[in-house]
Amino acid sequence: MIFSKVFIFQNYETDREKITELLNAMSRNNRTFESLNCCEKTLSLVCRLDGEINNGGFSQYYFNTDGAYIQDTTACLQSIKAADCLELFEEANSIFYSDISEEEKHKRWEELDRKYYQLDDKRLYQFMG
Repeated sequence: MIFSKVFIFQNYETDREKITELLNAMSRNNRTFESLNCCEKTLSLVCRLDGEINNGGFSQYYFNTDGAYIQDTTACLQSIKAADCLELFEEANSIFYSDISEEEKHKRWEELDRKYYQLDDKRLYQFMG
């Protein structure tokens, strides 16, 4: 399937489904992260963060990314004005960079996970509209 935003928006109902399919289409077309434009990078980074947290918490995000895109993700969250998510992400980053034990990091991230799960589920997906 060729990457087609029009096709995707006609055939997928929710913002989350549309965004997931956009990301899948970029992947199927062998798009590297570096080849993405600013909007596509924002979409990719924000969805990666949200997906990792919803699948296994902040600890999974840092395990799978090793913090590689922290600065870019922070900038993306600022650009879409996701202040509630940004606040939690910055707190999680301070834990990631701290010298505390891995056990203590996981304990603190779990508390942030609970706060994250209480946020409006659609907030990160509405900026596509």
